[in-house]
Amino acid sequence: MAAVMLFGVNPAHAQLSGNYTIGPTGNYTTINDAAGALNSQGVSGPVTFTIQAGTYTDAVLLNSITGVSATNTVTFDGVDPATRKLEVNTTSTTSYCIRFNGADYVTFKNLSIEATGATYGYGVHFTNNSDYNTIQDCKIEVSTTSTNSYCIAILASGSNYYYSSGQSGSYLTIKDNEIKGGYYGIRMNGTSSSTQ
Repeated sequence: MAAVMLFGVNPAHAQLSGNYTIGPTGNYTTINDAAGALNSQGVSGPVTFTIQAGTYTDAVLLNSITGVSATNTVTFDGVDPATRKLEVNTTSTTSYCIRFNGADYVTFKNLSIEATGATYGYGVHFTNNSDYNTIQDCKIEVSTTSTNSYCIAILASGSNYYYSSGQSGSYLTIKDNEIKGGYYGIRMNGTSSSTQ
């Protein structure tokens, strides 16, 4: 019997579970590399990413993660915000450092998050039903001189406009963070035209 060969078929990547590191000598080089693995592979158990010392410069996008739950949570731990920084040059009205785009049960802690745009930028943006997420013990900084309303440290809104309402995120925990700069420090849009 002749062997059948399949071309263009990649073996499925296993879902993530357990402990990983992010950094030059880690399992993932950047925070967004780890986010990409979550987005494409999902999880089959609790996942913790420990971030190595350094400055990371790519915006982090977290979409809906397959397998995530109250038990199978995801944690990004910077260990020490003095030595771990996510620094993104935010040049447009939709620029962000971290965007939760339908991602649930994700925690970022002990990390410095800085949007370096002089006019625009969101530090952390929750949109598209991003629920049960936590930002804890982080230093979040956006421009301290901008007078533009698209400059916000922590925002829950639609994906394109800071003022758009809808189900952007529920059951969020924002705890023990240092927030600096912004037209708004924190703005949480509700399901109607009013802010929370």
